[in-house]
Amino acid sequence: MSCGFIDEVIYEWGKNIKNMKSAIGELVLVMTASYKGDIGFGTVFDCEIKKVLVGSLNAHRICLIVLPNDKDSLNFIMTHLHPEEIQIEFIVYQKGESYGTAVISGFVDESKTSWKISHVSEANGVAGKQSGVDHD
Repeated sequence: MSCGFIDEVIYEWGKNIKNMKSAIGELVLVMTASYKGDIGFGTVFDCEIKKVLVGSLNAHRICLIVLPNDKDSLNFIMTHLHPEEIQIEFIVYQKGESYGTAVISGFVDESKTSWKISHVSEANGVAGKQSGVDHD
């Protein structure tokens, strides 16, 4: 049974929370990750975006790089490769990146904004509420 008005209020409240988080530079994605190899400064994953929970991203795929000193994220992702869905929370690191990659654990989007990993976890659709790895 639906509660009509209450359902609408909850839906609008959820949209407002999502928009506020997006405005402060937070991005939460549900994705699958496939190992592609190692480059001089990190491990590369090809990630297919399944859902954007917070923020906005036009890309359907991202090239995620995880630095060797980010052992917790690297181990978590390596043990949850495609077809498992994972959820990664990102914060804005820098706007106007010169290159398509940045020397952070994260990725650079099409607008040249770099996004740094702040939390990785198993995907369950609720940002920040599941077991996983937090970063400072």
